[in-house]
Formats: sequence, structure tokens, C-alpha cells
Amino acid sequence: MQLKNLFEEDDAVSPVIGVILMVAITVILAAVIASFVLGLGDTAGETAPTATLNMEYSEVNNVTWTGVDNESLDYTIVSSNDFGGTNWDTTNNVPNSSSGGNGLLTFTVESASEGLPSENLYLRGDGIISDTDTPDTTEELAVSELDVQSSFSASEGFTVAVTGDYDLDLVWDTGDDSSVLDSDSGPDA
Repeated sequence: MQLKNLFEEDDAVSPVIGVILMVAITVILAAVIASFVLGLGDTAGETAPTATLNMEYSEVNNVTWTGVDNESLDYTIVSSNDFGGTNWDTTNNVPNSSSGGNGLLTFTVESASEGLPSENLYLRGDGIISDTDTPDTTEELAVSELDVQSSFSASEGFTVAVTGDYDLDLVWDTGDDSSVLDSDSGPDA
């Protein structure tokens, strides 16, 4: 008869284990929900696009300037201000051959896994010529500030004015994640 008492006394163990399991499941569920609410659950972020780029530098003078497709240039970036008054031929509206090594850097997408959104592309480094009343260089340029399309696919790109000793990175940056897509240095770097 003691066997029957043994089974009757074990009834309290099962409800205690059930309560402990329910509390544990509730705590785990609350932690998972809290991590997503606080933004901790999305740690992967966006991945950088896979792209092959071509960067081509052209020193600007009367010969190379006329060979460049002028319609593709952003004239708010490339203008007489970029090359200084004495280095600009006002008669022909082109840089003089003595433009001090300044030139144009053309970026062309050769292949990309997806379009490269211009809003996430930045040029960072030394030698980017800014368009101001007094020509100067800047260390960062948002590609979206240029007069370009919203996304670049294969065979598309943009052109900026640079000094001959530029040292630049083309960076994909979403604010949370960033990656250097390509780097290049000028002939005088």
C-alpha cells in the first residue's frame, strides 16, 4: 500500500515544474521581443553591393578637354573656378595646358550585382576639387550631390574634378554600414 501513497505524494512536483517552464518561456519570449523593439535583433544590416569599377584619370588641358564628352560632366563641379583664373582659357572656355596637374576622374561601373544607389556613394580622401568662388579641395563628396542618376548599372558612371595627387576611396555608406568599393591614386600621389 505504500506504493499508492508514493504516487499521491508526487502530484506536487509536476505543477512546480510546469510553472517553472512557463516562467522560463515567458522570460525568453519577452527578451526576444525586447531585442527587436530596441533594434538589437537586426545586427546584420545591409550588405555592401558587389561591383567592379573602372577609374580613369585624365589630366585636363586643351587636348583632353575637347575629347571628353562634355554633356556627361557636372558643370557645377567642373568649371573655370575649379582650375583657377590663370589656368582657364576664357577665349575657348577650356582649362589651359598649364592647369597645374588638375584633371578629371571618371568612375564607370563595369559590373554590379545590383544597381549602385548614388545616395549611398561617397568619395572620401584627398584631392577632390570643390566648386566654390575660390577653388579648394575637400575630403568628402556625396555622389548624390552631383547631377547624376539615382542608381548606377553596368557602363554607367560619373566624373569629378580632382588634383593630380588625389588619393580617393569610393565608399558605400548607409549610415549604419560602410564598405570601400574601390580606391585610386593620382599620377602625382
